[in-house]
Amino acid sequence: MMGKGAAMRGLIFVCVLSLWGFAALPPGAVAELRLGRVADMAFTPNGQSLLILQENRAELWDFRKATLLRSYTGHSGLIWCLAVPPDRESFFTGALDRTVREWNLKNGEVLWTSSDLPAEVFSLALTERYLAAGLGDGTVFLWERTSKNLLQTWSTGKSGAYALAFDQEGQILAVGTGEGKVILFDLVSDAIISIIEAHRGPVWALAFGAKGLLATASADRTARLFRIPGGEPLLTFSHKGTVWDLVFLEQSQAMATVSADLTFRIFSLPVGYEIAQLRPHTAQVNRIAISPDEKLLATASEDGRILIWDLPKLLSLRPRITGVLYSKEISRSQYIMVTVEDPNADIVSAKISVEPEFLGTVSLSPGASFDPKVAGKTQASFGFQVTVTRPQRVRLILVVTDALGLASDPKLVEFSVR
Repeated sequence: MMGKGAAMRGLIFVCVLSLWGFAALPPGAVAELRLGRVADMAFTPNGQSLLILQENRAELWDFRKATLLRSYTGHSGLIWCLAVPPDRESFFTGALDRTVREWNLKNGEVLWTSSDLPAEVFSLALTERYLAAGLGDGTVFLWERTSKNLLQTWSTGKSGAYALAFDQEGQILAVGTGEGKVILFDLVSDAIISIIEAHRGPVWALAFGAKGLLATASADRTARLFRIPGGEPLLTFSHKGTVWDLVFLEQSQAMATVSADLTFRIFSLPVGYEIAQLRPHTAQVNRIAISPDEKLLATASEDGRILIWDLPKLLSLRPRITGVLYSKEISRSQYIMVTVEDPNADIVSAKISVEPEFLGTVSLSPGASFDPKVAGKTQASFGFQVTVTRPQRVRLILVVTDALGLASDPKLVEFSVR
């Protein structure tokens, strides 16, 4: 089971330490850690340190100083998952030794160990009241968090309960299964309220956002967004490899995903357009964590690195389209001028999307995607030619992207052809 588990989640091998502000860090990153095998990670409630799972121990790191603060040992098998309450100085771990443990964050004392469970523990989630664990045999255990009284068990099938998440009210528990389903349990009525056929592969991560949003990540190379409790599908985000993990950002105004395709991506919500597609790692990116104040992100990869990102700083580096000069009514063609600002001075791509209804009647020069030749300038302008073959109303969407993978907000260009 150990080898299969490692293959499923993509454990991360790390070996060296880098100091805060290391010169080779990509723009927006503020620290780097290289530590060993990482199965999961989470920021502590104060956002000043990072809990990291390595083999059969947990470790607490001051990522600013690249200093190990404490180790937590006691599990006899690989620790697979982690949950950190925002309101107390403890945390929970679930392991392949079939137990869940609660630890004192400050002194490393084991505060509680569950009885032996019927299978390996692959997922944990908690609220102020509840603690839930998902097992490899598809069983979900629910305890009262403080007293540790077992309240309920459910079976979700035999494919494994690999992801868990509570909604923000703590009344709905979502379970992601190895069959690609997401099962919603109502903890008030003690009933299943919905079974969502979410994916064509195992669900590896779940996250609830504001206003009933549920995000899912899967081995089928997609992340998806649903409206809860009905399970209405809203958006699908495609990757070129397994999507291992995701988090909501900026009070659910954005979402970040990490994938086996080596990318760390950020999408703006509710529309869902991509504002960043970064490749800071040289191997698949397996885990992502966000600090409680949503100002720091951590990404972990099989290349051996954990990168800590200053999220406001990273997003401030995005290029901007500051103006578009064009005629709103033309005969057949026009030259459109675009002005941009870019803190990194490295815009390398301009992409123009033509809505499907206009395909075949609109041509673009130098093309739908081209290098605008403005690298090296923080403020610049460029242009492109649009030719239309018949009278109609035309809508184009323009995006510029820099060398790091940060993208501008899309700009709508709309005009009539006589």
